[in-house]
Amino acid sequence: MFMLWLLIIQMRNRNIVLSGFILIILLVLQSSGFLTFQIYDIFLTPNLVFIFVFLLAIRLGQRLGFIFIILGGFFIDVSSSGYLGIYTLSFFISIGIFSFVFNDLIYKKIFIVYLFFFLSMIAYNIILMISFIFVSNLINSLYYFKNISLVEILINTAFFPVLYFLVKVLIQPQIEIV
Repeated sequence: MFMLWLLIIQMRNRNIVLSGFILIILLVLQSSGFLTFQIYDIFLTPNLVFIFVFLLAIRLGQRLGFIFIILGGFFIDVSSSGYLGIYTLSFFISIGIFSFVFNDLIYKKIFIVYLFFFLSMIAYNIILMISFIFVSNLINSLYYFKNISLVEILINTAFFPVLYFLVKVLIQPQIEIV
């Protein structure tokens, strides 16, 4: 029994360290503009941190998932030039809902995970749009949603399968210790 508990602790530590390392690499890739796409007059970068945190929240369970939700949102807050807390709040609401309802059982069905990721991206962009309207009245919400949010959702859903299989191979499902 003790050996099983020790094995679970080692697997949990491996997941945490590996997930944190991948999160930092993805944040650097995202912040550096290495993967920036120009569509018309708009430059967009896929939100690799959001995709990865979404997958971790489902794969690792609620406890570690919420820690990574807050860390990922905070990292994006710090690396962006916006108000501190907007991205953390939008990560927490949009990803937290789905990670609370679903767990690793749905992770085996990529279509269901893909569908809920798409819905989570829509919720994330709506939350960002609303928070930007409250923080600064300078944003044209219809322009933002039509020209930025929809394109960002499409770019992120295109990058989703790559990170899905990366997480599926590298990160072991979390076993809760009761």
